[in-house]
Amino acid sequence: MEEEITTFQELGLSRVQAKVYITLVTKGNLGISTLSKLSELYRTDTYRVIKELENKGLVERILMNPTLFKAIPLEESISILLQRRAKTERQLRQKALKLKFGLSKETKRKEVVDDSQFVLVPAQRVMDRIGKAVNQTQKSADLIISNINSVRGIADLVDKIKKSWNRGVKWRIVVCREGTKDETLWNRVDFCTRKLSQIKFIACNPLDLMGIYDQKETFIVKNPRMGLKESPALWSDNPALIHLASDHFEKIWSQGIECRNLEKANQENDSNRTKRNSGSGDKQANQAFCRTFDALFEQLFSQKLGNSF
Repeated sequence: MEEEITTFQELGLSRVQAKVYITLVTKGNLGISTLSKLSELYRTDTYRVIKELENKGLVERILMNPTLFKAIPLEESISILLQRRAKTERQLRQKALKLKFGLSKETKRKEVVDDSQFVLVPAQRVMDRIGKAVNQTQKSADLIISNINSVRGIADLVDKIKKSWNRGVKWRIVVCREGTKDETLWNRVDFCTRKLSQIKFIACNPLDLMGIYDQKETFIVKNPRMGLKESPALWSDNPALIHLASDHFEKIWSQGIECRNLEKANQENDSNRTKRNSGSGDKQANQAFCRTFDALFEQLFSQKLGNSF
C-alpha cells in the first residue's frame, strides 16, 4: 500500500486521506468503526478525514443505520485530483510570474547601487553561472583549465562558446598536458584552428582553475582538482581581484606552448616538461597565488556566503 499512498500524496492528498480512501476502494463500503480500525486511525481522526474527502468529492455517504461510506470509482478520483493539481499549478505559475516581475524590478534597482561583490557559488550552480557569463561576454574570455575533469566540464559549454565566436569574442585557454589527451573536445569545437581562439599547453598541472570574462568578472574554483561540477567557486566583479587574476593568467599564458596541432603539442610538452617546470620561482608564485585565494575562500565559508546565494 505504501507505493499507492505515495502516489496519492503526489496527486494532492495527505497521507491519512490517502490511507482512508485506499481502504474504502479496496474493502468496499464501511462504517466509521470498521474504517477507523482498518485505517489504523482514531475514530475522531477518521471522521475528520472523511469530511475532507467528501469536500474533495472523493467519498460519498450512504444514509442508513449505521451510516456507511463509499469511495467514488478510482478512475473518477484520479481525474478529479489531476484536474485540481493542474489548476493549482496554473495558479502557482501565475503567482511565480508575478513574483518574478516584482522582484526583478527591485533587483535591477539594487544592482545599480551595489558595489563590487564576492559571491561563493555552490557547486551545483557553478556551471549555470559560468554559462551565463559566457553568454554575456562580448570581447574576451581567458581560462586556465587544470585537469581532465575541467576539460570535460568545458565540453558542456561548447554551444555557448560557438555562439560567442559569432559575436567576435576572443578566447585564450591554458590547458595542462593531461587535457590534450581528450582530443574529442578540441577536434569537435576546432579550438586550435579558430581565428578567435588560442590555446596553449603547459606540461605541469596548474594549481588553479579560473576564468576571466571581458575583464569584468572572474570565477575561481575553490578545489581545481575536483573540476567545474564538483567544487564551489568564487565569483567576483571586484576590479582589484580581476586585475590580480588577470596578471596571474598572463604569467601562466607566457609559459605555454602554442597549439598548432594536438600531436605536435603533446610532443613539445613531453620534450619541454622539465624545462618549463624547472623554475622554482614560477612555481612558488603560482602556489602563493593559490594560497591567497584559499584564505579568501575560507573567510567566505566562515561567513556562509554560499547559503545566501
